[in-house]
Amino acid sequence: MTKRKLFNKDVVLNIIIIVLCVILFGLIAIYTAVYIDSNQLYVSDEHSLLYRVYYQKYNDLVDNVYRNEISETPVKGDMAEIYAVAHFYENAVLYYAHQIAGNTAQSEMRYERMQKYSGNMGEYADEADNILEYLEEKAAQ
Repeated sequence: MTKRKLFNKDVVLNIIIIVLCVILFGLIAIYTAVYIDSNQLYVSDEHSLLYRVYYQKYNDLVDNVYRNEISETPVKGDMAEIYAVAHFYENAVLYYAHQIAGNTAQSEMRYERMQKYSGNMGEYADEADNILEYLEEKAAQ
């Protein structure tokens, strides 16, 4: 009778160990999948870039454009013009920052870049005015 109880404890402990090992290997597999997925670079297509322009999410637009440029995503359709919008916004932000700081040399350089990118905006040239209005609103807050 004593041996039978001891046998049952061993079986229960072995089952617990097996279940814990299965859980451990499952968690390792999940961690590996998440780690691999987190190292992949998200790139934006033309539609998602247009979304950011339309809803004036310019900070996100700049971030997505740089991700696309880093990953060497092929430029299709209007993406080159949208890239110009993002670069215009970036230079406009820095232009205003340098003006406020009184750094005229840097602000002039940023203004020249703004002019360059505004010429590359194509059908999105109206966005230059929207960006300047947006920045003036932000500065007023």
